[in-house]
Amino acid sequence: MKVWGAIARRMNAKTRQGFPKRKTLAEMIGMSLSAVDRALRELRRLGALVCRPRWRADGGRSSNDYLLLWEPLTDLLSSVDAGTPLVISDEGPSSDVVMGSTPEPVGPAAPAPTSAPPVTGGETGTPLVIGDEGVRGLIESYQDPGGSIRPGALGAEPAGGAGSPLPTTCPQHPEGTPEPCGPCRWYRVTAKAREEERAAAAEQARQEAARARAAQVAAAEHQHRLAAAAGCDDCDAEGNRPDGSICDHRNDAARLAAVAAFRVAQATKPRRFSRPRWTRQRPADLPLPAPAPIPGVTG
Repeated sequence: MKVWGAIARRMNAKTRQGFPKRKTLAEMIGMSLSAVDRALRELRRLGALVCRPRWRADGGRSSNDYLLLWEPLTDLLSSVDAGTPLVISDEGPSSDVVMGSTPEPVGPAAPAPTSAPPVTGGETGTPLVIGDEGVRGLIESYQDPGGSIRPGALGAEPAGGAGSPLPTTCPQHPEGTPEPCGPCRWYRVTAKAREEERAAAAEQARQEAARARAAQVAAAEHQHRLAAAAGCDDCDAEGNRPDGSICDHRNDAARLAAVAAFRVAQATKPRRFSRPRWTRQRPADLPLPAPAPIPGVTG
């Protein structure tokens, strides 16, 4: 519950969204990073929050973006009253020792003064949750006055009965509203997160099916190679010859016949310049004219 309280203290009361760093959470509650990671995994499993990675403009990894969900779990409410964390340190459930430091008992965190002015967010200017009372008020605000879960909360049965899709719009604004509305944004974010989870699950199932098919094909080829190598005397059980080459499981006569057939096929294969090449032919020489008779010399 310490991790839940630390995240809630960093949340915007209107949007229920914040992005505190894991190291900041660990320093606030006096726990190790591994314990904070286990607590975040447990909170996501219970449906208490949605966690997404944030990325900088240069593509580097930044802090996580946390969104508190509407569903207030009973054990979370009881954990606020009991003052016990949802995930204890590695020393065991009866230990109150901070991991990674000198073993010293850790006292309860001092509650924030109620008379302090409300802290506002840098972007929206809305008050943030301060102190244990504010954390409990934020968790209790996730419930209706009658104690029932709001429609569309994770873990609650849909209005149309079991098997019907979860609503993706705010019940108060089914047609949308130009005014900023925290529930409307929550429904949009949860619907998008749900679709991303379904797409990731489908992609993972497709990859697992492809790996299973590839494994089956490889196993079938391996069995075929072992069966072919079992009746061959020129190779070992894996189909490898003594010189390191892969055996084709044929005797010398069959191998020589295959080589001869390959050479015949190469000899009869039409070559690139097998056609007669067209060359420029020189025209025939014209006959020389007969010389004219010379008077007094030729008759």
